[in-house]
Amino acid sequence: MALVLKDRVKETTTTTSTGTYTLAGAVTGYQSFSVVGDGNTTYYTVTNGTDWEVGIGTYTASGTTLSRDTILASSNSGNAVSWGAGSKDVFLTYPAERSVYVDGAEIVPATSASYSGNVTTIQLRYSSTPGSVPTGVSMSAGELVVNTADGKLYFKDSGGAVQVLAQINQATTNGVETLTNKRITQRCNAQTTTASPFAWNSDSYDQQSFSALANALTINADAGTPTDGQRAVFRIKDDGTARALTWTTGVSKGFRAVGVTLPTTTVINKTVYVGCIYNIADSRWDVVAVAQEA
Repeated sequence: MALVLKDRVKETTTTTSTGTYTLAGAVTGYQSFSVVGDGNTTYYTVTNGTDWEVGIGTYTASGTTLSRDTILASSNSGNAVSWGAGSKDVFLTYPAERSVYVDGAEIVPATSASYSGNVTTIQLRYSSTPGSVPTGVSMSAGELVVNTADGKLYFKDSGGAVQVLAQINQATTNGVETLTNKRITQRCNAQTTTASPFAWNSDSYDQQSFSALANALTINADAGTPTDGQRAVFRIKDDGTARALTWTTGVSKGFRAVGVTLPTTTVINKTVYVGCIYNIADSRWDVVAVAQEA
């Protein structure tokens, strides 16, 4: 259920020990805890004028009770107070431990547990100046800076460098978005030559290139996990001596010529391109383009 806050909520209780509070009705001029709603949680304070307890409790309409789910602070060293006989005031509160406020430096401090279990302070600042980027010197560890003009959120990493944490219209890793005026940089594995057979992985590179192939070359089936329609390009040039080329065919993620002929040798000092599209239905890299330099 929800955590609910309401104004001017105050009742009394005669509950003893450390059990659930049974509420005895609203104090004159105040609302009862029923405005919180059955099954909802809220922040509360209980005091008898000497001892006190601040916590999070769940209001239950049946029996008009308030449970003591979490003790945030108390006169009993942060533990539940074991109450004696007598009337106690129970009222809805806004505990300092859960408060959000702007301090004198116009920073909103908040504490949160880090992975190591330490407690750190997160600070927030902002700028409305277009193009303004905070510097590492001006930022504290754990501080976040928002540029409202550019729509960017910056943070200072553990090495002292300022990084962009998020920005408006930033592409997500799994969303459906349209990229306009953007360039996708191909992952190119550029080599002078390589040993045979050549093992390649489409998970790592989009293009394999050899600028001075010095031996005959067998190109293995793909060792990666390609997706349907994925592209792969091979660019091959020899070292001044024609080199035999063998393409692994007839196996899963191997090559299959579609409307073209796979090159079986290089042409001395000439570049050849071999373009492939992955066909997931047949588990083959369909070779759909072969272009030989004249």
